[in-house]
Amino acid sequence: MNKIILIIFYFILNSSLILTQIFESFGNYIIKYYENDDKDCLKEPVDEILIDITNNTEKCIETPKSSLYLANWKPFSNSIGYKIVDNCDESTLSEFEEEEIEEEDGSLLCNGFCSRDRFSNKNYICFYNNIRDSADILLNFYYDKKCKSEIKEIEMKNKCYNFGNYSILPLNWKDEKKYLYYKNYTNHTNCYGEIINNITESYFFCNKKCHKMSNSNVSEIFYYKCEFTKENFLFFNKILFFLILIIL
Repeated sequence: MNKIILIIFYFILNSSLILTQIFESFGNYIIKYYENDDKDCLKEPVDEILIDITNNTEKCIETPKSSLYLANWKPFSNSIGYKIVDNCDESTLSEFEEEEIEEEDGSLLCNGFCSRDRFSNKNYICFYNNIRDSADILLNFYYDKKCKSEIKEIEMKNKCYNFGNYSILPLNWKDEKKYLYYKNYTNHTNCYGEIINNITESYFFCNKKCHKMSNSNVSEIFYYKCEFTKENFLFFNKILFFLILIIL
């Protein structure tokens, strides 16, 4: 009976590990600010903030009008609930370390579209990137469909990568599908100039096999292999449960 309970709990745990990639548990909020007259957020950003959501201090941002603590990620509305605080000092933030913010003061849209920030009076684009800082993304590009004739090898993290005349920004990792979703900025090398209107539009299939990829920016077809490596603690949980089952 104990084994049956543990097996059920094991599969629940595995499911929850997948779901945590949808809900806030790790990754970054990326916020890009634009000039007031850039209503579509297509020009080069005037400022960019990368917020590690596991870092309590980084989740507090100073604006000309207020200090905002970015409290809770809301996946169904693609927004961040925030709390207005006096400042971003450690003493102020210490009360949020162990408590979940229930009463929020508002929400910040974080859906990849150009929006207006009422605190800074600037336009901004915000999105949640669930790729861990410790993750490694290895991309190998090839000329042939058997992936024998290599063009280049690239090690990407969760930040913008310059391909010479265009750029790619990794967005989200789907563990169950082995999909690494990304945004291809066809006209700029620093990941700006286009909004992210569909987070599932483009992806690399990271199963270490050869796949075809069409690059519309240079009108050529090439092939790739992708390997996505993340922290090992997810696999450690599986091993631990299997050991417990064996002991029982």
